[in-house]
Amino acid sequence: MMEIKRGDIWMVDFGPPEDNEDHLQHSIRPVVIVSNNRANEHSMVLHAVPLTSKINKKRYMPTHVFINGFQAEGLDRHSIALCEQLCCVRYGDLMRQVGKVSTFQMLKITLGMQIQLGMVGKYNE
Repeated sequence: MMEIKRGDIWMVDFGPPEDNEDHLQHSIRPVVIVSNNRANEHSMVLHAVPLTSKINKKRYMPTHVFINGFQAEGLDRHSIALCEQLCCVRYGDLMRQVGKVSTFQMLKITLGMQIQLGMVGKYNE
């Protein structure tokens, strides 16, 4: 099995878009692995947050985390982590590792996921 770590950036094939999934990410794109390292060692399903290079799209959303392309190892452009699209990825759909986010960027992504999952009170009012 490949070694997969929290914070790694992997390319994943999400397949073609479905008719009713026009707002979900599709095709081949980078994701940040967000599941814990113990689960990553033993599970065939991982949790990930997709990235998009459309950095001006809904920047006001607290679940959209800016990833500086100059500070994230393996990215060639600025990106947005779409934390509201936290998803399960099958181990077999991972194509190749392209890099890794910094510890600070991972903390921001974690906060974005907490906001999405209702763990930050002020966003539930």
